[in-house]
Amino acid sequence: MAEFFLRMLLIDLEMFAAEAEVAVRAFRPPWLSTRDNTIAGALANDFFGYLDYGSEKVVAAGLVSREMLGPAHRVATTLQEMSRANGEDLWTDEAFRTRDEWTAVRRLATEAIRALGYVVEVPPPKSGDFQLAS
Repeated sequence: MAEFFLRMLLIDLEMFAAEAEVAVRAFRPPWLSTRDNTIAGALANDFFGYLDYGSEKVVAAGLVSREMLGPAHRVATTLQEMSRANGEDLWTDEAFRTRDEWTAVRRLATEAIRALGYVVEVPPPKSGDFQLAS
């Protein structure tokens, strides 16, 4: 189970590290079609879930150290600060593509991936709809 959390955390970090258009093509959950949901918000919520719930599991399993997770927590802190300071304007798809704050998140996410001992990979484009395993 810890491996799953680490992989999902890495996937989210790769989405944050990627150029905006790559992330938009790669990350599009089916529920994102509603007007009030954006790539930035959905990806941040996904990331927080895996970081908050999975951090202790991946450390306890010996997959990474707390120190290695430090840069991922810096990504989370930056996202929280962005949310508090800039309101909704920073969380639009257009802002995700163009704002300097998101460029900084991309840099931090790249550092976090490297700190975890992985190479930054470009996420593949999303293909098809999500399917539940039978």
